Amino acid sequence: MAGRLVYQGKEFFEEFTIRNGDSLEYYPLTETGNFGWNLKISEDGSRAIAEVQNERPGTFSLKNNIVWRRKWFLEHNIIWKELDWCVDPVKAEIFHAELQARGIKYGIVPDFWNKILAVQGSAEVLIAEQTPPIPPINAHIIDFEDGLESKQQITDIVDYYASKIITCEKDDVIARKIPGREGRPGRDIFGNELPVYEMVDLQLKAGPNTYLSADGLEVRAKFHGTPIKLNKYTYSVEEIFYLDQDVDLETGSIEFPGDVIITKNVEDGFHVYSDRRIQIKGLVSGADLKAEDGIDISNSVFNSHIIVGEKHVIRTQFIRNLQELADKLDLLLEQLNKLEDYKCNTRIPYNYIFRIVVERKFRDLPSLVLRLCELTNHEDESFYTRQILIAVHTLKYFIIDNYFSKLKDDRYLVASLQEIKEFLSKKRNIKPEKAAIVAGYVQNSDIISSGDFLCRNDVYNSTIKAEGEINIRGACRASKLEAGSRIYVYELGSQGVGTDTIIKLPVNGCLTAEYCYPNVKVIIGKECVPIDQTVRKLDVYIENGTLWVDKLKWLGL
Repeated sequence: MAGRLVYQGKEFFEEFTIRNGDSLEYYPLTETGNFGWNLKISEDGSRAIAEVQNERPGTFSLKNNIVWRRKWFLEHNIIWKELDWCVDPVKAEIFHAELQARGIKYGIVPDFWNKILAVQGSAEVLIAEQTPPIPPINAHIIDFEDGLESKQQITDIVDYYASKIITCEKDDVIARKIPGREGRPGRDIFGNELPVYEMVDLQLKAGPNTYLSADGLEVRAKFHGTPIKLNKYTYSVEEIFYLDQDVDLETGSIEFPGDVIITKNVEDGFHVYSDRRIQIKGLVSGADLKAEDGIDISNSVFNSHIIVGEKHVIRTQFIRNLQELADKLDLLLEQLNKLEDYKCNTRIPYNYIFRIVVERKFRDLPSLVLRLCELTNHEDESFYTRQILIAVHTLKYFIIDNYFSKLKDDRYLVASLQEIKEFLSKKRNIKPEKAAIVAGYVQNSDIISSGDFLCRNDVYNSTIKAEGEINIRGACRASKLEAGSRIYVYELGSQGVGTDTIIKLPVNGCLTAEYCYPNVKVIIGKECVPIDQTVRKLDVYIENGTLWVDKLKWLGL
């Protein structure tokens, strides 16, 4: 490949032996150079490529210093030398003429000729390329079904009992239009236009309980509820959630800000929460129900926990405990003031006297403060003030957290008591909105109502607590009833020996029972009335400070 090797007039191609003193002839190979191209154009006119052949001229020659050894290799003693090379400028004119002849006039690479000249050996060089069209981006919608501004926390744990309902608050975005963008046509290497299709636009529409933003790009909720997609571009918000099937693993639990209507049952382990009313036409078993305005259960309730007006219940409990705390603090400060002279004479530190008085006279004070702190953990910005929170946690700091040693006088206690009394003067008479719980039959359940409670049939082994009245039109056995005003029961207690039925009423309350068995205990105010015989037409109440128990003798069923 590098030339011819001749020895004694004969050209050799393989290894051979020479004698000392003989001549070896080498005739080097010389290349004259080769330059050319083949222009290829794609069928769709998208690009043109030149297959270039550019072989430079040169020759092989022996090295200046040849090293002779017993075994000598020609390839180790020759080198390649390039010769001067210049492509005829006419070639460029010929190439441009070919481009023109073949109709290539658009997308031509500006310095393609320099790239051709730079090729060593053979290579492909891009000569021209089309400008592809830019397709349009159609306008589209992201809505609540796509997880728009989802507030649900994403975890790796799947809770099959959790609520699957998508809800929205007032002014939440339930659909958003993402504007489109017009496309741009392209052009092939022959200059022909490559068209694009037109952009598809759309217009959002606001249905019931929704409104459009000023720019028309968002549909927002007027009220809290469930977002609904009425058609392709129209959205609404439902204030009532209607479920025509059981609450089970298929539906998950229900958490909805508006009214909830369930035509069938609520299964074990599930919950139904509503900020307004709940109506259940089936039975409730092993479930948790919460509503602020009322609950109506047409069928039976088993092993469940039900609460209506939880916010008001917590508020009422907080006010009662706070009033009790204020009374105890008054007594505590009164006793500490009486010991002031004794403290000065004996030089006993104030914190020591405080500790002794609390441990001996007010042992329930720490538990009362702790209950109040736990109640303040419930978020209710419209009820709790910053001052009452500071007052309660100040008492916790000194009484529960054992920092009483830092008390040097009663100024913190007096300041806390003053804030408590001011809070009670403003919040003591807060009244709940009308709310009630209605059920068909109740067994082994806990029920709390900020209003009234009505049972159309019987109550067994349950705890019922209502801020208003309790009305049980059937029998009530082995249960605990506590009402804020009046309790009516058709048949109270049971014939056999078993758990007592306990009734608790305030001083202004009243118990009425058509029939009553002996295993009943009535607590009204601070009075306790055990029923020791079977009676009918039982009325228990306090009038003008006197306890009255009206009854008629009854032999029992």
